[in-house]
Amino acid sequence: MLNPIDIPPLQTPIAAPGFVDFSRNAPWSSWFQQIGRALSEFTTIIPITAAHLVVANDAQGILLCTGTFTVTLPARNAAGDSYFVFNNGAGVITLAGTINGNAAGYQLINRYQYVRVVSLGTSWIVVANN
Repeated sequence: MLNPIDIPPLQTPIAAPGFVDFSRNAPWSSWFQQIGRALSEFTTIIPITAAHLVVANDAQGILLCTGTFTVTLPARNAAGDSYFVFNNGAGVITLAGTINGNAAGYQLINRYQYVRVVSLGTSWIVVANN
């Protein structure tokens, strides 16, 4: 016999068949909000096929990179700013900037590899990757 997973009881109504209310008043909604935030923040796909200097508007999308080139992160940025870079080709994508304390940056060497970086103000940290 399988042990049941300890999931809080559903306390929000089902809006329609197949649709569950994931509003903030559900006891498990914070978990869903944290997981879904990575996707909900990025509203557009931004195709990149050559060297690129990251700009503020890039934070609204997924930088979909194809080719071999460098994506340069700003040296100074507002703390908390976040960018999502995805390697969609066979090339190598190099992120230039101080990332995780490494001035040499970060590389996406395989197709379908991604990284999400967040600014600390004058440097960057990796918060998600594969």
